[in-house]
Amino acid sequence: MLALIRNRTLLSEALLAALALSLLALPAGLLLNGKALLALVSLSGLFLTLFIFSVKQSFYFFFIANFFYSPFYLAPTLALHPNDLAFAVLLLSALIHFLVRAPRQNESVPLSGIFAVLLFAGAISLLFAYDVSFAIAPLVRLTCMYALFRIVASHSESFSPKTIIEFYLTLVATLSAIHFGAYLWFGGVERIFGLSGIAFETFTMVGVPMALAFALWDPDKRRRRKFAAIALVIFGGLIATQSRGPAVSITLTITALTFVSHLFARKLNYRFVRKRIRTVAFGGLMAIGVVFFSTNLFGQYLERFTTLFSTDQYSTTTLRISLWGAAIDAFQTSPVTGVGLGNFKTIDEILPHLKFDPVRPWIKRSSAHNVSLQLLAETGILGLSAFLALVGFALRLAYSKFKSCRDPAQIGVCAALFAGAVTIFTTTFFMRVWTWGQEGYLLAIILGLIANNNRYRISANQR
Repeated sequence: MLALIRNRTLLSEALLAALALSLLALPAGLLLNGKALLALVSLSGLFLTLFIFSVKQSFYFFFIANFFYSPFYLAPTLALHPNDLAFAVLLLSALIHFLVRAPRQNESVPLSGIFAVLLFAGAISLLFAYDVSFAIAPLVRLTCMYALFRIVASHSESFSPKTIIEFYLTLVATLSAIHFGAYLWFGGVERIFGLSGIAFETFTMVGVPMALAFALWDPDKRRRRKFAAIALVIFGGLIATQSRGPAVSITLTITALTFVSHLFARKLNYRFVRKRIRTVAFGGLMAIGVVFFSTNLFGQYLERFTTLFSTDQYSTTTLRISLWGAAIDAFQTSPVTGVGLGNFKTIDEILPHLKFDPVRPWIKRSSAHNVSLQLLAETGILGLSAFLALVGFALRLAYSKFKSCRDPAQIGVCAALFAGAVTIFTTTFFMRVWTWGQEGYLLAIILGLIANNNRYRISANQR
Protein backbone atom coordinates (compact mmCIF):
# COMPACT_ATOMS: atom_id res chain seq x y z
CA MET A 1 0.00 0.00 0.00
CA LEU A 2 2.85 2.39 0.88
CA ALA A 3 4.49 1.70 -2.51
CA LEU A 4 1.18 2.44 -4.24
CA ILE A 5 0.90 5.79 -2.49
CA ARG A 6 4.46 6.74 -3.42
CA ASN A 7 3.92 5.83 -7.08
CA ARG A 8 1.66 8.61 -8.31
CA THR A 9 0.98 6.95 -11.65
CA LEU A 10 -0.24 3.71 -10.06
CA LEU A 11 -2.23 5.68 -7.51
CA SER A 12 -4.02 7.69 -10.19
CA GLU A 13 -4.83 4.50 -12.13
CA ALA A 14 -6.18 2.82 -9.01
CA LEU A 15 -8.34 5.83 -8.16
CA LEU A 16 -9.59 5.94 -11.76
CA ALA A 17 -10.56 2.24 -11.67
CA ALA A 18 -12.36 2.65 -8.33
CA LEU A 19 -14.20 5.74 -9.56
CA ALA A 20 -15.21 4.06 -12.83
CA LEU A 21 -16.63 1.02 -10.98
CA SER A 22 -18.56 3.19 -8.56
CA LEU A 23 -20.01 5.32 -11.35
CA LEU A 24 -20.93 2.24 -13.38
CA ALA A 25 -23.01 0.94 -10.48
CA LEU A 26 -25.19 4.06 -10.50
CA PRO A 27 -26.54 3.85 -14.10
CA ALA A 28 -26.95 0.09 -13.71
CA GLY A 29 -29.11 0.59 -10.60
CA LEU A 30 -31.17 3.33 -12.24
CA LEU A 31 -31.78 1.17 -15.31
CA LEU A 32 -32.93 -1.77 -13.18
CA ASN A 33 -35.38 0.57 -11.46
CA GLY A 34 -36.86 1.67 -14.80
CA LYS A 35 -35.26 5.14 -14.85
CA ALA A 36 -33.69 4.95 -18.32
CA LEU A 37 -33.23 8.70 -18.83
CA LEU A 38 -31.38 9.17 -15.56
CA ALA A 39 -29.34 6.08 -16.34
CA LEU A 40 -28.32 7.64 -19.69
CA VAL A 41 -27.35 10.91 -18.01
CA SER A 42 -25.24 9.16 -15.37
CA LEU A 43 -23.63 6.94 -18.02
CA SER A 44 -22.69 10.08 -19.98
CA GLY A 45 -21.09 11.38 -16.81
CA LEU A 46 -19.08 8.15 -16.57
CA PHE A 47 -17.72 8.54 -20.11
CA LEU A 48 -16.92 12.19 -19.43
CA THR A 49 -15.01 11.15 -16.32
CA LEU A 50 -13.07 8.56 -18.26
CA PHE A 51 -12.13 11.20 -20.85
CA ILE A 52 -11.04 13.63 -18.15
CA PHE A 53 -8.71 11.07 -16.56
CA SER A 54 -7.11 10.07 -19.88
CA VAL A 55 -5.24 12.70 -21.86
CA LYS A 56 -4.99 10.39 -24.84
CA GLN A 57 -8.71 9.57 -25.01
CA SER A 58 -9.78 13.17 -24.39
CA PHE A 59 -7.45 14.29 -27.18
CA TYR A 60 -9.03 11.95 -29.71
CA PHE A 61 -12.48 13.04 -28.50
CA PHE A 62 -11.46 16.64 -29.18
CA PHE A 63 -9.82 15.67 -32.49
CA ILE A 64 -13.08 14.21 -33.80
CA ALA A 65 -15.10 17.16 -32.46
CA ASN A 66 -12.88 19.54 -34.44
CA PHE A 67 -14.39 18.13 -37.64
CA PHE A 68 -17.83 19.48 -36.74
CA TYR A 69 -18.86 23.10 -37.26
CA SER A 70 -21.94 23.96 -35.23
CA PRO A 71 -21.61 27.34 -33.48
CA PHE A 72 -23.86 28.28 -30.57
CA TYR A 73 -23.86 32.07 -30.20
CA LEU A 74 -23.77 33.33 -26.63
CA ALA A 75 -23.45 36.91 -27.90
CA PRO A 76 -23.10 38.61 -31.33
CA THR A 77 -19.30 38.32 -31.12
CA LEU A 78 -19.01 35.15 -29.00
CA ALA A 79 -19.85 31.61 -30.07
CA LEU A 80 -19.16 28.20 -28.57
CA HIS A 81 -18.34 25.26 -30.85
CA PRO A 82 -18.25 21.51 -30.23
CA ASN A 83 -14.46 21.60 -30.41
CA ASP A 84 -14.38 24.29 -27.70
CA LEU A 85 -16.30 22.10 -25.27
CA ALA A 86 -14.17 19.08 -26.17
CA PHE A 87 -11.02 21.17 -25.70
CA ALA A 88 -12.19 22.15 -22.20
CA VAL A 89 -12.33 18.41 -21.37
CA LEU A 90 -8.86 17.91 -22.86
CA LEU A 91 -7.44 20.88 -20.95
CA LEU A 92 -8.87 19.60 -17.66
CA SER A 93 -7.49 16.13 -18.40
CA ALA A 94 -4.02 17.55 -19.12
CA LEU A 95 -4.15 19.57 -15.90
CA ILE A 96 -5.07 16.49 -13.83
CA HIS A 97 -2.29 14.51 -15.53
CA PHE A 98 0.18 17.28 -14.70
CA LEU A 99 -0.84 17.25 -11.03
CA VAL A 100 -0.67 13.48 -10.48
CA ARG A 101 2.25 12.46 -12.69
CA ALA A 102 5.65 11.73 -11.23
CA PRO A 103 7.97 14.78 -11.02
CA ARG A 104 10.23 15.29 -14.02
CA GLN A 105 13.14 17.47 -14.91
CA ASN A 106 12.18 20.54 -16.89
CA GLU A 107 12.26 19.73 -20.61
CA SER A 108 12.36 22.43 -23.25
CA VAL A 109 9.66 22.31 -25.91
CA PRO A 110 10.77 23.50 -29.37
CA LEU A 111 8.78 26.45 -30.76
CA SER A 112 7.21 27.12 -27.35
CA GLY A 113 9.03 30.40 -26.76
CA ILE A 114 8.14 31.83 -30.18
CA PHE A 115 4.51 30.77 -29.75
CA ALA A 116 4.49 32.54 -26.37
CA VAL A 117 5.77 35.73 -28.04
CA LEU A 118 2.89 35.50 -30.53
CA LEU A 119 0.47 35.16 -27.63
CA PHE A 120 2.09 38.16 -25.94
CA ALA A 121 1.71 40.19 -29.15
CA GLY A 122 -1.98 39.28 -29.22
CA ALA A 123 -2.38 40.46 -25.61
CA ILE A 124 -0.60 43.74 -26.39
CA SER A 125 -2.85 44.28 -29.40
CA LEU A 126 -5.89 43.84 -27.16
CA LEU A 127 -4.70 46.64 -24.87
CA PHE A 128 -4.49 49.03 -27.84
CA ALA A 129 -7.44 47.60 -29.82
CA TYR A 130 -9.86 49.90 -31.57
CA ASP A 131 -12.71 47.88 -30.02
CA VAL A 132 -11.59 45.70 -27.11
CA SER A 133 -14.80 43.63 -27.18
CA PHE A 134 -13.87 42.23 -30.60
CA ALA A 135 -10.39 41.25 -29.41
CA ILE A 136 -11.32 39.14 -26.37
CA ALA A 137 -12.62 36.02 -28.16
CA PRO A 138 -9.67 35.85 -30.65
CA LEU A 139 -7.19 36.19 -27.78
CA VAL A 140 -8.92 33.39 -25.87
CA ARG A 141 -8.75 31.20 -28.99
CA LEU A 142 -5.07 32.02 -29.46
CA THR A 143 -4.47 31.05 -25.83
CA CYS A 144 -6.29 27.76 -26.43
CA MET A 145 -4.12 27.15 -29.50
CA TYR A 146 -0.99 27.66 -27.41
CA ALA A 147 -2.28 25.31 -24.71
CA LEU A 148 -3.15 22.66 -27.32
CA PHE A 149 0.30 23.00 -28.86
CA ARG A 150 1.92 22.45 -25.46
CA ILE A 151 -0.27 19.41 -24.73
CA VAL A 152 0.58 17.72 -28.03
CA ALA A 153 4.27 18.65 -27.87
CA SER A 154 4.78 17.66 -24.22
CA HIS A 155 2.92 14.34 -23.99
CA SER A 156 5.25 12.29 -26.16
CA GLU A 157 4.35 9.16 -24.20
CA SER A 158 0.65 9.56 -25.09
CA PHE A 159 0.80 11.02 -28.59
CA SER A 160 2.53 9.19 -31.42
CA PRO A 161 2.84 11.53 -34.44
CA LYS A 162 2.45 8.55 -36.76
CA THR A 163 -0.76 7.36 -35.11
CA ILE A 164 -2.29 10.84 -35.01
CA ILE A 165 -1.46 11.63 -38.64
CA GLU A 166 -2.82 8.31 -39.86
CA PHE A 167 -5.98 8.82 -37.79
CA TYR A 168 -6.36 12.28 -39.29
CA LEU A 169 -5.93 10.98 -42.84
CA THR A 170 -8.49 8.24 -42.20
CA LEU A 171 -11.08 10.76 -40.98
CA VAL A 172 -10.48 13.17 -43.88
CA ALA A 173 -10.56 10.35 -46.45
CA THR A 174 -13.83 8.99 -45.05
CA LEU A 175 -15.50 12.40 -45.22
CA SER A 176 -13.97 13.06 -48.64
CA ALA A 177 -15.48 9.87 -50.04
CA ILE A 178 -18.91 10.94 -48.76
CA HIS A 179 -18.52 14.48 -50.07
CA PHE A 180 -17.29 13.41 -53.50
CA GLY A 181 -20.23 11.02 -53.76
CA ALA A 182 -22.58 13.91 -52.98
CA TYR A 183 -20.74 16.07 -55.51
CA LEU A 184 -21.31 13.46 -58.23
CA TRP A 185 -24.93 13.04 -57.14
CA PHE A 186 -25.59 16.77 -57.70
CA GLY A 187 -23.83 16.70 -61.06
CA GLY A 188 -20.87 18.83 -60.01
CA VAL A 189 -22.90 22.02 -59.52
CA GLU A 190 -22.84 22.16 -55.70
CA ARG A 191 -19.94 22.96 -53.40
CA ILE A 192 -19.83 20.27 -50.71
CA PHE A 193 -18.24 21.04 -47.33
CA GLY A 194 -20.33 18.78 -45.11
CA LEU A 195 -20.45 18.95 -41.32
CA SER A 196 -16.99 20.53 -41.12
CA GLY A 197 -18.07 23.73 -42.86
CA ILE A 198 -15.55 25.69 -44.90
CA ALA A 199 -12.71 24.29 -42.76
CA PHE A 200 -12.99 21.07 -44.73
CA GLU A 201 -11.09 22.64 -47.63
CA THR A 202 -8.18 23.14 -45.23
CA PHE A 203 -8.43 19.56 -43.99
CA THR A 204 -8.10 18.28 -47.57
CA MET A 205 -5.34 20.79 -48.35
CA VAL A 206 -3.25 19.34 -45.52
CA GLY A 207 -4.33 15.74 -46.09
CA VAL A 208 -3.35 15.24 -49.75
CA PRO A 209 0.40 16.01 -49.42
CA MET A 210 0.64 14.23 -46.06
CA ALA A 211 -0.84 11.06 -47.56
CA LEU A 212 1.49 11.36 -50.55
CA ALA A 213 4.46 11.63 -48.17
CA PHE A 214 3.60 8.21 -46.76
CA ALA A 215 2.96 6.91 -50.30
CA LEU A 216 6.50 7.93 -51.22
CA TRP A 217 8.46 6.94 -48.13
CA ASP A 218 6.71 4.10 -46.30
CA PRO A 219 8.93 1.00 -46.56
CA ASP A 220 5.93 -1.33 -46.89
CA LYS A 221 4.65 -1.64 -50.46
CA ARG A 222 1.06 -2.34 -49.44
CA ARG A 223 0.98 0.68 -47.16
CA ARG A 224 2.38 2.86 -49.92
CA ARG A 225 -0.49 1.80 -52.15
CA LYS A 226 -2.98 2.41 -49.35
CA PHE A 227 -1.78 5.96 -48.79
CA ALA A 228 -1.70 6.68 -52.53
CA ALA A 229 -5.38 5.68 -52.61
CA ILE A 230 -6.08 7.84 -49.55
CA ALA A 231 -4.43 10.83 -51.26
CA LEU A 232 -6.60 10.30 -54.33
CA VAL A 233 -9.79 10.04 -52.25
CA ILE A 234 -8.95 13.22 -50.31
CA PHE A 235 -8.23 14.96 -53.62
CA GLY A 236 -11.77 14.02 -54.59
CA GLY A 237 -12.95 15.71 -51.39
CA LEU A 238 -11.08 18.85 -52.42
CA ILE A 239 -12.75 18.80 -55.83
CA ALA A 240 -16.12 18.56 -54.08
CA THR A 241 -15.40 21.87 -52.30
CA GLN A 242 -14.47 23.53 -55.64
CA SER A 243 -11.93 25.62 -53.71
CA ARG A 244 -9.09 27.24 -55.64
CA GLY A 245 -6.65 28.31 -52.93
CA PRO A 246 -6.20 24.81 -51.50
CA ALA A 247 -5.58 23.44 -55.01
CA VAL A 248 -2.79 26.00 -55.47
CA SER A 249 -1.40 25.13 -52.03
CA ILE A 250 -1.39 21.40 -52.78
CA THR A 251 0.47 22.05 -56.04
CA LEU A 252 3.15 24.08 -54.24
CA THR A 253 3.52 21.59 -51.38
CA ILE A 254 3.71 18.50 -53.60
CA THR A 255 6.30 20.24 -55.76
CA ALA A 256 8.44 20.97 -52.68
CA LEU A 257 7.87 17.48 -51.24
CA THR A 258 8.82 15.62 -54.43
CA PHE A 259 11.87 17.83 -55.04
CA VAL A 260 13.24 17.38 -51.52
CA SER A 261 12.32 13.67 -51.54
CA HIS A 262 14.23 13.19 -54.79
CA LEU A 263 17.34 14.81 -53.28
CA PHE A 264 17.18 12.75 -50.08
CA ALA A 265 16.35 9.50 -51.92
CA ARG A 266 19.34 9.96 -54.21
CA LYS A 267 21.56 10.62 -51.20
CA LEU A 268 20.25 7.53 -49.35
CA ASN A 269 20.06 5.44 -52.52
CA TYR A 270 16.35 4.73 -52.03
CA ARG A 271 15.44 3.69 -55.54
CA PHE A 272 11.83 2.86 -54.70
CA VAL A 273 11.25 6.49 -53.63
CA ARG A 274 12.53 7.88 -56.93
CA LYS A 275 10.36 5.37 -58.77
CA ARG A 276 7.31 6.43 -56.73
CA ILE A 277 8.03 10.08 -57.50
CA ARG A 278 7.79 9.33 -61.22
CA THR A 279 4.59 7.38 -60.60
CA VAL A 280 3.10 10.26 -58.57
CA ALA A 281 4.03 12.76 -61.31
CA PHE A 282 2.38 10.59 -63.96
CA GLY A 283 -0.68 9.99 -61.78
CA GLY A 284 -1.00 13.70 -61.06
CA LEU A 285 -0.93 14.56 -64.75
CA MET A 286 -3.55 11.87 -65.41
CA ALA A 287 -5.82 13.24 -62.65
CA ILE A 288 -5.49 16.79 -63.99
CA GLY A 289 -6.28 15.53 -67.47
CA VAL A 290 -9.41 13.74 -66.28
CA VAL A 291 -10.63 16.85 -64.47
CA PHE A 292 -9.80 19.12 -67.42
CA PHE A 293 -11.58 17.03 -70.06
CA SER A 294 -14.58 15.92 -67.96
CA THR A 295 -16.34 19.25 -68.32
CA ASN A 296 -19.76 17.79 -67.53
CA LEU A 297 -18.72 17.03 -63.96
CA PHE A 298 -15.88 19.47 -63.33
CA GLY A 299 -16.77 22.34 -65.66
CA GLN A 300 -18.00 24.62 -62.89
CA TYR A 301 -14.85 24.03 -60.87
CA LEU A 302 -12.65 24.81 -63.88
CA GLU A 303 -14.69 27.93 -64.57
CA ARG A 304 -13.94 29.15 -61.05
CA PHE A 305 -10.24 29.10 -61.95
CA THR A 306 -10.83 31.25 -65.03
CA THR A 307 -12.32 33.98 -62.83
CA LEU A 308 -8.88 34.43 -61.25
CA PHE A 309 -7.85 36.30 -64.39
CA SER A 310 -10.90 38.56 -64.53
CA THR A 311 -10.37 42.31 -64.15
CA ASP A 312 -13.96 43.02 -63.08
CA GLN A 313 -14.16 45.08 -59.88
CA TYR A 314 -16.15 42.30 -58.21
CA SER A 315 -13.88 39.46 -59.33
CA THR A 316 -12.17 37.41 -56.64
CA THR A 317 -8.69 38.63 -57.64
CA THR A 318 -9.69 42.31 -57.61
CA LEU A 319 -11.48 41.96 -54.29
CA ARG A 320 -8.54 40.18 -52.68
CA ILE A 321 -6.12 42.85 -53.86
CA SER A 322 -8.45 45.46 -52.37
CA LEU A 323 -8.60 43.51 -49.11
CA TRP A 324 -4.81 43.30 -48.97
CA GLY A 325 -4.54 47.02 -49.64
CA ALA A 326 -7.05 47.71 -46.85
CA ALA A 327 -4.99 45.57 -44.47
CA ILE A 328 -1.83 47.53 -45.31
CA ASP A 329 -3.69 50.83 -44.82
CA ALA A 330 -4.93 49.61 -41.42
CA PHE A 331 -1.38 48.59 -40.45
CA GLN A 332 -0.12 52.09 -41.20
CA THR A 333 -2.53 53.52 -38.62
CA SER A 334 -0.89 51.43 -35.85
CA PRO A 335 2.35 49.82 -37.08
CA VAL A 336 3.63 48.35 -33.80
CA THR A 337 0.56 46.86 -32.08
CA GLY A 338 -2.01 46.83 -34.89
CA VAL A 339 -5.69 47.70 -34.64
CA GLY A 340 -6.33 44.72 -32.33
CA LEU A 341 -7.06 41.04 -32.74
CA GLY A 342 -10.47 40.52 -34.35
CA ASN A 343 -10.70 44.19 -35.30
CA PHE A 344 -10.16 43.82 -39.04
CA LYS A 345 -13.94 44.10 -39.36
CA THR A 346 -13.77 47.63 -37.91
CA ILE A 347 -11.19 49.16 -40.24
CA ASP A 348 -13.89 50.85 -42.35
CA GLU A 349 -14.56 52.94 -39.23
CA ILE A 350 -10.87 53.78 -38.88
CA LEU A 351 -10.56 54.42 -42.64
CA PRO A 352 -13.94 55.91 -43.71
CA HIS A 353 -13.20 55.71 -47.44
CA LEU A 354 -13.55 51.92 -47.21
CA LYS A 355 -17.27 52.34 -46.52
CA PHE A 356 -17.70 52.99 -50.23
CA ASP A 357 -15.34 50.27 -51.44
CA PRO A 358 -16.85 47.13 -53.06
CA VAL A 359 -14.69 45.08 -50.69
CA ARG A 360 -16.53 46.34 -47.56
CA PRO A 361 -18.78 43.24 -47.19
CA TRP A 362 -15.65 41.06 -47.01
CA ILE A 363 -14.12 43.39 -44.43
CA LYS A 364 -17.21 42.89 -42.29
CA ARG A 365 -16.61 39.14 -42.50
CA SER A 366 -13.36 39.82 -40.64
CA SER A 367 -11.01 38.23 -43.14
CA ALA A 368 -8.22 39.75 -45.23
CA HIS A 369 -7.85 36.43 -47.11
CA ASN A 370 -4.16 36.62 -46.27
CA VAL A 371 -2.89 35.44 -42.89
CA SER A 372 0.27 37.53 -42.89
CA LEU A 373 -1.48 40.77 -43.86
CA GLN A 374 -4.34 40.17 -41.43
CA LEU A 375 -1.87 39.67 -38.58
CA LEU A 376 0.03 42.74 -39.76
CA ALA A 377 -3.16 44.81 -39.57
CA GLU A 378 -4.42 43.37 -36.28
CA THR A 379 -1.20 42.78 -34.29
CA GLY A 380 1.33 44.99 -36.06
CA ILE A 381 4.98 44.22 -36.70
CA LEU A 382 5.32 42.41 -33.35
CA GLY A 383 2.58 39.87 -34.08
CA LEU A 384 3.49 39.26 -37.71
CA SER A 385 7.18 38.82 -36.89
CA ALA A 386 6.33 36.29 -34.17
CA PHE A 387 4.01 34.31 -36.46
CA LEU A 388 6.47 34.22 -39.36
CA ALA A 389 9.23 33.14 -36.98
CA LEU A 390 6.95 30.43 -35.60
CA VAL A 391 6.01 28.89 -38.95
CA GLY A 392 9.51 29.47 -40.35
CA PHE A 393 11.26 27.67 -37.48
CA ALA A 394 8.64 24.91 -37.65
CA LEU A 395 9.51 24.41 -41.32
CA ARG A 396 13.21 24.37 -40.47
CA LEU A 397 12.69 21.80 -37.69
CA ALA A 398 10.57 19.57 -39.93
CA TYR A 399 13.10 19.80 -42.76
CA SER A 400 16.06 19.02 -40.46
CA LYS A 401 14.28 16.02 -38.95
CA PHE A 402 13.32 14.74 -42.42
CA LYS A 403 16.88 15.18 -43.65
CA SER A 404 18.50 13.41 -40.70
CA CYS A 405 15.99 10.58 -40.28
CA ARG A 406 17.41 7.12 -41.04
CA ASP A 407 14.69 5.01 -39.44
CA PRO A 408 12.55 3.42 -42.21
CA ALA A 409 9.59 3.21 -39.82
CA GLN A 410 9.73 6.95 -39.03
CA ILE A 411 10.86 8.61 -42.24
CA GLY A 412 7.30 8.65 -43.64
CA VAL A 413 6.17 10.57 -40.54
CA CYS A 414 9.02 13.05 -41.00
CA ALA A 415 8.09 13.53 -44.66
CA ALA A 416 4.43 14.07 -43.75
CA LEU A 417 5.28 16.66 -41.09
CA PHE A 418 7.57 18.41 -43.57
CA ALA A 419 4.65 18.54 -46.03
CA GLY A 420 2.43 19.96 -43.30
CA ALA A 421 5.01 22.62 -42.44
CA VAL A 422 5.36 23.62 -46.11
CA THR A 423 1.57 23.92 -46.40
CA ILE A 424 1.38 26.16 -43.34
CA PHE A 425 4.26 28.37 -44.43
CA THR A 426 3.16 28.89 -48.06
CA THR A 427 -0.54 29.48 -47.33
CA THR A 428 0.39 32.18 -44.82
CA PHE A 429 0.95 34.54 -47.75
CA PHE A 430 -2.18 34.06 -49.85
CA MET A 431 -4.97 32.35 -47.86
CA ARG A 432 -7.17 33.16 -44.87
CA VAL A 433 -6.51 29.91 -42.94
CA TRP A 434 -4.90 29.48 -39.50
CA THR A 435 -6.72 32.47 -37.98
CA TRP A 436 -10.04 30.64 -37.47
CA GLY A 437 -11.20 28.15 -34.84
CA GLN A 438 -11.03 24.70 -36.48
CA GLU A 439 -8.04 25.56 -38.65
CA GLY A 440 -6.32 27.29 -35.75
CA TYR A 441 -6.58 24.11 -33.70
CA LEU A 442 -5.22 22.11 -36.66
CA LEU A 443 -2.27 24.51 -36.87
CA ALA A 444 -1.54 23.99 -33.17
CA ILE A 445 -1.71 20.20 -33.57
CA ILE A 446 0.69 20.15 -36.55
CA LEU A 447 3.16 22.45 -34.79
CA GLY A 448 2.83 20.33 -31.65
CA LEU A 449 3.56 17.15 -33.60
CA ILE A 450 6.65 18.76 -35.18
CA ALA A 451 7.92 19.77 -31.73
CA ASN A 452 6.98 16.35 -30.33
CA ASN A 453 8.88 14.57 -33.10
CA ASN A 454 11.93 16.75 -32.54
CA ARG A 455 11.90 16.19 -28.76
CA TYR A 456 11.81 12.43 -29.37
CA ARG A 457 14.91 12.65 -31.55
CA ILE A 458 16.81 14.65 -28.92
CA SER A 459 15.94 12.28 -26.05
CA ALA A 460 16.85 9.25 -28.19
CA ASN A 461 20.27 10.74 -28.98
CA GLN A 462 20.86 11.49 -25.32
CA ARG A 463 20.17 7.87 -24.41
